[in-house]
Amino acid sequence: MQNQAQEKGRWLTLTDLLAVQKLLSDRQLALTAGITLVADQNIQTWALNNWLNQQRLWGIWQGSELIGLLSAFPLADQQVELGYLLQREQWGKGIMTRALQEFLTQNPGPIYQATAKKENLASQKVLLKVGFKVINRGNNEITYRF
Repeated sequence: MQNQAQEKGRWLTLTDLLAVQKLLSDRQLALTAGITLVADQNIQTWALNNWLNQQRLWGIWQGSELIGLLSAFPLADQQVELGYLLQREQWGKGIMTRALQEFLTQNPGPIYQATAKKENLASQKVLLKVGFKVINRGNNEITYRF
């Protein structure tokens, strides 16, 4: 992800907990990405700690600020479900496309799957640009595989 904004991506660790919490404090962004956050801050922290310990979150950094993340959760035999979100003020700049390309290059091997809501055309474009293919069209969502 070498561009004028110098975004960098990497697996997040426990030392990134506060940055992740700050990013996810935008409830509208979390809901748009399909993340349902529990109200109890202790449970949120516990869940994030688990995800960070298991290397399930890949951060997208612009300088020292976490502006987005990708989540990678195992499904079945060598399959991983990807999800992603990006600060709303960063939308439309190609950042998520670059971040997803970098992630896939640095983490080859499993079969990646991602789901986008039918009305989320930007997310669908990101997936198609980096080489995902449609495998299922549901009533409200489209599932892709890489």
